[in-house]
Amino acid sequence: MPDGTRQIDEIRAEIWEEYLQPPGDWFRRQTHQLLTAAAATPLRGLFPYTSHNTLHFSRCSYYPFTHDCPWIWFDSGPRFVTYEPHPGGLQGNLAHPPPPVLLATDDPAAAIAAAVRALPPQARVTWVGDIETGPG
Repeated sequence: MPDGTRQIDEIRAEIWEEYLQPPGDWFRRQTHQLLTAAAATPLRGLFPYTSHNTLHFSRCSYYPFTHDCPWIWFDSGPRFVTYEPHPGGLQGNLAHPPPPVLLATDDPAAAIAAAVRALPPQARVTWVGDIETGPG
């Protein structure tokens, strides 16, 4: 396995491991439920990050992240709302108005399934670095 591939796999594994730590507060519980459901899907190939009660998936490993994948807003209800990527490439939860809703549900697995169905073709291209670095 080439060093670049091993490096990206190791970094991705560390990020996922951090987010999959045993849940504590409601925020960690919701994130844990979503990422547990995502672990056996193509989302596992991306880099998760959280922001303001949302779970995002990026194609790059560091900030500033890509914003071209679906994302999920959640609360302690539990309620999960899966959104399309923002058409302008903005971080969807910070955009006004937000991008279209794909699914609102109380089932984290259903929220993840909606995100998987909406993954764009470029989601298979990932890299170590930030959005400005781009795939190398």
